[in-house]
Amino acid sequence: MKFWFDWDFKAAEAAARRAIQLNENYSTAHLYLAHVLSNLGRHEEALAVIQQALVLDPFSLIAGAMRGQFLYHAGRHAESVEQFHVTLGMEPRFWVGQICAAKVYAKLQMRSEALHAWIRPGNTPQVTRKRPPSRATSTQWPSNVQAVCASVMVVSPMCLSDAAEWFAASSLPKPQAS
Repeated sequence: MKFWFDWDFKAAEAAARRAIQLNENYSTAHLYLAHVLSNLGRHEEALAVIQQALVLDPFSLIAGAMRGQFLYHAGRHAESVEQFHVTLGMEPRFWVGQICAAKVYAKLQMRSEALHAWIRPGNTPQVTRKRPPSRATSTQWPSNVQAVCASVMVVSPMCLSDAAEWFAASSLPKPQAS
C-alpha cells in the first residue's frame, strides 16, 4: 500500500525490511524492497537485494525482469540486456519481461529488439484494460504502428507514451496530417 498507492517510499522500505525480518526466505519481500530501493535511486543496493530474491527463487520471472530494469537504471546496460535474454529465454511470453525489455532496448536504440519484444509471437496477456483515447492509436497512424500500440495498451496503458515516443523517433512512417 505504501509503495503502490501512497508513494511513501520510506514507509514502503520499512515495511519490506520488516517482512524480510519476519521471513528472510520470502523472495517476494526482497523483490519489493529492491523495487523501492531502485525507485529511491539506490540502484546498487537494489541489485544486491534482487539478487537475494533470485537466490531464494531462481526461476522467478518477475525478479529476473526487475533485475534487468534495475541494471539499466544503474547504468549497467550490457548486463541489463543479458538479464532480459535470460528471463525471456525462460518464458518468452512473460509480458512484464517483454515490456521492461522493450523499454530498455528502445532507450538503448536497439530498435529491432525493442519491436520484437513489444510484439513477441504468442503474446496473449491476461490483463486487459480499456484503452484511453490517444494520438498514438489514431487512425492517422499506419496500421503496423496501430497494431503494436494496441498490443502494448492491452498489456499496460503506462507503456503507450513510451511506445509512441519510440515510434516517433523511429524510421517507421509518421502520421499524416488531417
